[in-house]
Amino acid sequence: MSGNRRTTGDDPDDQKVNQSPSGSNKSEGISGLALLQQYAAQGDVDAQEFVGEKQRAAVGVIRSRNVAHVGAAPGMGLGLPAQLGGMFSQSHAQPRPKGVQGMPRQDAMETFQYTLPQKRPQMHTPAPKQSQELELPSQLPSTLMFSGMAFDDSEEIEEMGWESDPDDARPPRLEIFDRGCKTTLVSSQPADEANDRLQTSLAIFQSRHNKQIEIVRHGETWQTNVEYIYKYQSASISIRILETEKGETAIMFNRTKGEGSVFQRFYRLFCQELRGQLPDVKGLDGNAEPQIAEVTFNTDGLEVKPQDIEQTLDSHLKLLGSYFNRCIEPQREVTGALVQIVASNPQECRRTANTRANLANAVCRTMNECCGDIEVVHNCARIMNILLTEGADCKQLYRWLHSGHSSKPAFEIAAENLAQTLASGEADTIAPMMCSDLCTLLDLLLKNYKSSGSSLPEKAMAALMNATTSQVPDRFRTIQSDCSRLVQEAY
Repeated sequence: MSGNRRTTGDDPDDQKVNQSPSGSNKSEGISGLALLQQYAAQGDVDAQEFVGEKQRAAVGVIRSRNVAHVGAAPGMGLGLPAQLGGMFSQSHAQPRPKGVQGMPRQDAMETFQYTLPQKRPQMHTPAPKQSQELELPSQLPSTLMFSGMAFDDSEEIEEMGWESDPDDARPPRLEIFDRGCKTTLVSSQPADEANDRLQTSLAIFQSRHNKQIEIVRHGETWQTNVEYIYKYQSASISIRILETEKGETAIMFNRTKGEGSVFQRFYRLFCQELRGQLPDVKGLDGNAEPQIAEVTFNTDGLEVKPQDIEQTLDSHLKLLGSYFNRCIEPQREVTGALVQIVASNPQECRRTANTRANLANAVCRTMNECCGDIEVVHNCARIMNILLTEGADCKQLYRWLHSGHSSKPAFEIAAENLAQTLASGEADTIAPMMCSDLCTLLDLLLKNYKSSGSSLPEKAMAALMNATTSQVPDRFRTIQSDCSRLVQEAY
């Protein structure tokens, strides 16, 4: 037993492992792996092999009894180059140094030869054939038919809460909350007949007040929108045809926007025209037809001084250019008030506009900045038309309008707004009236350009040319004809 017993240091391999490169024994002060790394640095083949395996295990190549030994096949199926395949071939490796704890010996490890994976054959799908038209049966099978269901049942559709088509054969029903409208009339005529006579009355009324009314229907059968202007004030009115519980036809007038006094004037005048077509028209629920009196004020003895008008203009122009009133609604209110001031006092306002440039510059700047708003642009155009038409002494005002001191010449601003409105086909009922006032302003400015020999702005003429060639709705045909006339006069 004692003859077969090995002691540390008897084996030459153990002596080599436990001995430092300098020959001294440092097994107690250095680990086995560090000592092997020192031998590997000196050129020892066994140590280099062991250290190399240790480094490969750190990057994922693990050797154990349960993992097969990587063979020497070039590439090894792991994506490595063929020349690196020999690094992992250990079939003729030397025995591992002995005496290192925790590391298995080379002869105790199993070897396994990896084979390269076979490349899967690509599946070639046949080219799709040309699409053929599906042949559908002329009738569904009886098993797919829904028996006992009526798809065209209008009562079931109404119970489900779906809205009906606006072009239905019957008008909407007069609801309970609609009875509070004091401007509703009723007639015993059927709905179709009452609607036809209503449209006839509107056509006659429009022919008598051509510059004051604009009618828009938008393809609806039982509703008509009217824009009415009186003394530079406007009102948007909705006229609806309804059916009462008694089978009568109701005609409801509602003011949706604008001045109440303008709506009252239209209602009073139009009712007189409507009685000629519907003699039996009367108030709702048998009441007498509401009589709306025109509001008038006694101005006898009142005298407005020029200083008061000038101060009023200055205050409104200050509000118009204020930083806190840059939104659309304040601009609409201030320009609307300026229209009333200028229309009520044209002589004094014209004198102020020809002595100071603040009025012309403020109106042109506002019309340019609010080019997308119909009301603001319309108010600015009406202010300029009042100042330029009622009087001939406006030379200085024309110079300020042509100079473009605010941003650009007034002729260019008006032409661009006109072309933009025609190109967009603006659905607002007041849009045709605004375009008509813009054409009037362009006509006045064009005549002054020609009389003074000044050249027209190129961008303005380009905008007018675009307005003459663009596709416009039928209600803008007259405006487009006026644009063509302006272009012909300019050249």
